[in-house]
Amino acid sequence: MRKIELLNKNINQLNVMKDLFVCPVCKKKAIVRNSSIKCTNILCGIVYPIIDNIPILINEEDSVFSIQNYVGETNKIATLKIHFIKKLKWLRKIVPSLSNNLSAKKNFELLSKLLHDRVNPKILIIGGATITTNTEMIFNSKNIIIESDIYFGPRTQIIIDSHHIPFDNEIFDLVIFQAVLEHVADPYKCVKEAHRVLNKEGIVFAATPFMQQVHMGAFDFTRFTHLGHRRLFREFHEIESGVFAGTGVALGWSIKSFVSSLTNNNYLRLFFQVIVTFLFFWLKYVDYLIVNKKGIFDGASGFYFIGRKSEDILSDKELIKLFKGI
Repeated sequence: MRKIELLNKNINQLNVMKDLFVCPVCKKKAIVRNSSIKCTNILCGIVYPIIDNIPILINEEDSVFSIQNYVGETNKIATLKIHFIKKLKWLRKIVPSLSNNLSAKKNFELLSKLLHDRVNPKILIIGGATITTNTEMIFNSKNIIIESDIYFGPRTQIIIDSHHIPFDNEIFDLVIFQAVLEHVADPYKCVKEAHRVLNKEGIVFAATPFMQQVHMGAFDFTRFTHLGHRRLFREFHEIESGVFAGTGVALGWSIKSFVSSLTNNNYLRLFFQVIVTFLFFWLKYVDYLIVNKKGIFDGASGFYFIGRKSEDILSDKELIKLFKGI
C-alpha cells in the first residue's frame, strides 16, 4: 500500500512539474513524453529517462554522476544513501543519537510563517530522499513541494544534481538545502542555481556542517564556518542564521571518530562506536545550556541560514563585521 501511495504521489507531482522542466545542460524547455523527458533545443535534444515515475535530470557533462548510474539501479552509487539510511534506522532502535538539532522546529515555524500569505507556494527540497527533523511542518495541502535528491529514496520525486537545477527561472518560493552543501563539489554554483530558480521574493534555507567528520565517504567535500556559510549566501538578505548543532555534538562526533580510527575492522569499529554513543550521547544536551554563548560559534557542529533573494551582494568588508565568535 505504501509503495502504491508513493507511486501515485510521484505521478501527481510529475503532472505539476512537467511544464516547469528545463534541460539541465542548455536550460531550454524540456517536455515530458511517455517514459522520458526531451530537451526541445534542436542543438541539444538530450533525452532523459523516467524510472518508476521519477525523472532523472542530470547534466552528465558537469556531474560526478551519470544517468547510467540509475538505469536498472545497477550501480551501487544510486542506492548508497538508502543503504546508509536503512543502517541508521536499525541502529537507532538500539542506541541513542549523538546528534541534536537545536533550531529545526523554530526554523520551520519561521519558514511556514514566511510562506503563509502566498498562494500555493512552490517549494524545492534538495536532499529530500528522506524527511528530516520538523520538515513535515511545511507539508500541507496549500504548498506545492518537490522533493529531489541525487539518490532514489523513500520520498524522492526527481533525481537532480543541484549544480544544474532542471527548472525554469524564478518559479520557486522556497529552496531548502537539506544537509546537502557539504556533499557537492561546488557549493557556490549550487547556491547560484538556487538564486536563479527562486522568484523575486524567494527564500532559501540551508543547514550545513562545520565541525563534523566525513560522512558518505567520497561524496563529502566541504565545511563552513559561520561567516563562510554567510558568504556562500552573499546574494541573499539574511533573515536569520545561527547554530543548529553546537560544540557538545561536535565533541561527541569527534570522540566517535577517534575510536573509529583505531581499527580497520568494520565490526570492531561499529562496536567502538556503539560504546562511545552510550557513554557520551548526553553531550548533545549541553548545547542547550551554551547555545547563546559566543564560543559556540567557533566550534559548532553546524550552522543554518535563512535568507531572502536580493539584488545586492554582501561585501567581504561587511561580512567580517558579522563575526559572532570569541
